[in-house]
Amino acid sequence: MPQGISPSMQRLIRRKLSRVLGGQAQVISLKEIKRKGEWQGYCEVEGRLAQFRFIRGGRQLVVQPLLNVFRWDRSA
Repeated sequence: MPQGISPSMQRLIRRKLSRVLGGQAQVISLKEIKRKGEWQGYCEVEGRLAQFRFIRGGRQLVVQPLLNVFRWDRSA
């Protein structure tokens, strides 16, 4: 999580994302939007990447699924 965001807000964001996306959410990036109390960023849950926004002071969550992410290791 980026600096400048309180630990309680970080927990709230992870908890709400986990509930909406149905798994343990890992926040990849997070930034504050121009207006105070609104955030947007990217998260990953079980190999699925999604973009999210918290608006209205964190009371409304908008999630847009982007794609499935698979790890591929190329053998030497």
